[in-house]
Amino acid sequence: MGAIEDRVDLRLWSVATFRAVTFVIAVALSVHSRGTLAGALSNLNTAIGFGLFGVLWTTTLIATRSGDRYYRRRVEDRRYSASRLEATIVAGGWNGVFIYLAPTLALIYALIDNAAALVIATVFGSFVAFVVGAFVGLAYGIVEALLRGISDTLIGVNRDAVIE
Repeated sequence: MGAIEDRVDLRLWSVATFRAVTFVIAVALSVHSRGTLAGALSNLNTAIGFGLFGVLWTTTLIATRSGDRYYRRRVEDRRYSASRLEATIVAGGWNGVFIYLAPTLALIYALIDNAAALVIATVFGSFVAFVVGAFVGLAYGIVEALLRGISDTLIGVNRDAVIE
């Protein structure tokens, strides 16, 4: 691990927190629009809700860090053009896999004694979760690019002159 990763990266934590919180808000609004929010929340208490959000935030932080590492590798290799949107798509894909695997492995292990079924469900489900997560990452990448452009315009930053 490099010296940069040995310290707390507040930008990384902020982006992961933004993504996790807005995802929870989007899911809550979606469930509320169908009129089933009260029923969905009736089985939860503060400890369970906090624990679930902690798992979501942790997986989002790990996925965001993987996307950031991907972006930094692309910046260092002159054969490629670095794209934050592409890095966000990669991070979204990995986050989809992480979110899928946590409860799925526990559920499948508890319900299925067949190792072959476990492998098939894990591999196929992880692929689907990566694709779905990548589409969510694409949406986040577009929103974050728009927010970055607005903030740059408001404070008058020329991104070409700034070295990250």
